[in-house]
Amino acid sequence: MTILSIASTCAIVLGLAATLPQIATMLRTRSAHGQSPLGWTLGLSVNVLMGYVNLVGFHAALLGLGNFAGAALNAIALACVMRLAVGAATGAPAFVELPTEELHVIKRQIEEEHVRRETRRTEPAPAAAPASAETGELELWAQAA
Repeated sequence: MTILSIASTCAIVLGLAATLPQIATMLRTRSAHGQSPLGWTLGLSVNVLMGYVNLVGFHAALLGLGNFAGAALNAIALACVMRLAVGAATGAPAFVELPTEELHVIKRQIEEEHVRRETRRTEPAPAAAPASAETGELELWAQAA
């Protein structure tokens, strides 16, 4: 066996081992949430093309059959995604507010700040001391604030 055939065998085994739990989870939960049809289509394409290369180009029947087995699992996963994605879109849960008080606290703080600013805005401003030639610009600014 060459290093290429060993690496190809490992890739096929890992691909099959990674696909089976995904299919099992989709079937068990009856949901394809988080699954991409594009990803499974790409996996299907890669496995078919590599199966062809392994069978025709390298005359490696076992590797080619492993690729076609991976392609079959990708096709099953793609069918699950296409079938279960329709049901997931219609059965989406309604928005439920969490039982925290954060939003109420923030709203109360905003309302209190609004009242404070409105009160400050409507209060009459204190009378400013008349400016004299000796009064510096900095003192006028401090009195206005």
